[in-house]
Amino acid sequence: MDDDDEIALVAARLRASAEDVDSLVEVVASTLPEFLGAGLVRVRRRRLPPRRIERLSITLGAHTLELEVGPPPRATRIVHSGGVAIAHEPLGLDEWLRELAEGLVRSAAASEDASSALRRFLGLSS
Repeated sequence: MDDDDEIALVAARLRASAEDVDSLVEVVASTLPEFLGAGLVRVRRRRLPPRRIERLSITLGAHTLELEVGPPPRATRIVHSGGVAIAHEPLGLDEWLRELAEGLVRSAAASEDASSALRRFLGLSS
């Protein structure tokens, strides 16, 4: 399977995991720390019950993908240089999911543990 096929598969799996944005962020927040490490996935929850996720931030190299649940949901790519945010770029939800899938595939290519975790997420191995 080449990278484009794997990216498409990851993006499809992410979309299928969610009936709505609330479900999507819960699935992503509960599965991504295994792939990327807990420090690269940050979750902000409401202070009062129900303590649903308000914002999800995922650091992938020199940029962060951020999803605010809303309403309406807002997806953003934050570009970093030298630890400083230099650009905030709005994204559509599908584009955000695609960038997230690309980042996960890159991480899996760089680490055997991340590759194994990604395969388990996709249901390709036990």
